[in-house]
Amino acid sequence: MGKVSSAITAIVLDILKPRVLPSIELGKQLTCLRGVNKAIIQVREINTETETIKLTVEGSSLDFEQIKATLKRLGVAIHSIDEVVVERRA
Repeated sequence: MGKVSSAITAIVLDILKPRVLPSIELGKQLTCLRGVNKAIIQVREINTETETIKLTVEGSSLDFEQIKATLKRLGVAIHSIDEVVVERRA
């Protein structure tokens, strides 16, 4: 029997991003990461200096640590991990 592994294929995060970071730029930065095919950014709330965002990242094999590091570099705080999709790979 062959080795079975798994991969994260989607993750939904509740994040707080600075308003000076355009959502389009956030999406472009995320889709440059290996394994990321799509970033869906939904603005939930706008404040003077920040935006609360529902961020969905989809791909063939997501590296959460890499996503987390990219968000931190961009000044984005993760409030919560709201959903994770993990698929088995044969």
